[in-house]
Amino acid sequence: TIDPDDELHKKGTRYGMVTSPYQVARRNGYILVARDSESGAFLGNLCLLPPYQRHWLFNFHIICSVLPLGLPPQMSGLADSLVKEKFDVYGNKTMGEHHLVMSSTPHWYVCSIGVAKSAQGRGVGGMLMQVAFDIAKTAAPRPDVLGHAPLPIFLECHTGNVGFYEKHGYEVKKTYAVAPKSNPEDKLEYNAMVKRVV
Repeated sequence: TIDPDDELHKKGTRYGMVTSPYQVARRNGYILVARDSESGAFLGNLCLLPPYQRHWLFNFHIICSVLPLGLPPQMSGLADSLVKEKFDVYGNKTMGEHHLVMSSTPHWYVCSIGVAKSAQGRGVGGMLMQVAFDIAKTAAPRPDVLGHAPLPIFLECHTGNVGFYEKHGYEVKKTYAVAPKSNPEDKLEYNAMVKRVV
């Protein structure tokens, strides 16, 4: 058994949760990083997957990378089975809605974005979103394609973040709840959002 209070376990779990999204983006897409021009301090980053990659692999990789590490420290009081169920439900539901909303439309996928607390409110998130937009507007949808029409960008977010993305041209295409079957009241509201690139 894993001791959730063990310091090495806590560090390993945090590392797995933080790095697994970036491993997918590094191998299959783009990791955009913002740093302070004078100090070099980290300000924020964004992971962007191109249309020719299988987007469901992102969630699959997170689940496979994080669950073997045991419970994240903030969940150490919960039963293993409940946490596993939540990860499964999250992965299946978000990817299912992702495919329903975008159907067979090729698109870019913002799979992760984050801004350091010290840099929030300074336009870092907006700058990262603009760079992602510029990539989606100019980069080829597949390595073997030269001329192309720009493709839309997709992301999913909690309801509390919808306003931020709307300011950057994203529209809510669908709102849905993610909840484990064993506890349907324990739900999170998510939003599938799309930005048309023209």
